[in-house]
Amino acid sequence: MDTIDEKIEIADGFFHSGKFKKAIDYLTKIISENNNEYKAYISRGYAYFFIADTEKAICDLTHAIELYSKADQAYWYLAQIYISKTDYETAKEYIIKALEIDKGNFNYIGDFALIEQNLKNYSNCIELCSKILSYYPVEIFALNTRGYCFMSLKDYKNAIIDFESALVEKPHDCFTLNNLGFALLKNGEYKKAYKYLQLAIEIEPKFAYPYDNLGFVYYLDNDFEKALKLINTSIEIDQSNSWAFKNRALVYIATNNKEKAKLDLLHAKELGYSEEYDNEVEELLKTI
Repeated sequence: MDTIDEKIEIADGFFHSGKFKKAIDYLTKIISENNNEYKAYISRGYAYFFIADTEKAICDLTHAIELYSKADQAYWYLAQIYISKTDYETAKEYIIKALEIDKGNFNYIGDFALIEQNLKNYSNCIELCSKILSYYPVEIFALNTRGYCFMSLKDYKNAIIDFESALVEKPHDCFTLNNLGFALLKNGEYKKAYKYLQLAIEIEPKFAYPYDNLGFVYYLDNDFEKALKLINTSIEIDQSNSWAFKNRALVYIATNNKEKAKLDLLHAKELGYSEEYDNEVEELLKTI
């Protein structure tokens, strides 16, 4: 007779081959034979999560913890569910519990870093990523996440170091290229910024952010026609980016088109610019 671990391994085989319903049915049979098998609840909960049945997933994972309070994997999966719901405070509670049980688990540390980044606890996120990188110096996720946090704290030099290191491992990643371009831009290295932002556009023409950032490079160079064209392209691709509307407003202000500038600034405000970034939109509105 198969042990519970062997049965879970069979279910995981279904799961990893994308047969989530078959995995759920198999695990349900295990649970019907013994409803105290917490490992079966964990696996079935994660399978439910993958078919977007989050309520059943939460129910199974919570029950697994009731059966075995040190089920760190159940806490981790619950954290992932709440990350997907963008409820980062609840996700943080669960990932901390997982780490209390298994302090050295880098999967847990990585998700904790992601949560802290989204909660804007950038210094703590940097510390978590540094812990990962002390063991795995070229871990792409940790380099990019730490670089983003350095950038958010306006430490552009360290952000540039991390993004450059990430590009050594993955040279054609458009997200890293864009972030590196932006960090270089903020560090006053406009020619280098142009190079990486242009490359990001060439690799992924439907990625909105490098158009906006490259447009800002042209704005700083007083080439307002090119700046406007690039920022407009960014907005066409992604109309939810408040930063692009703020940048276009800067171009409109520079070309003495204050009415359009005001409309863009108000729209950037509606999109949550001030909550996401800083008070620049509010300050610009006072000047129009």
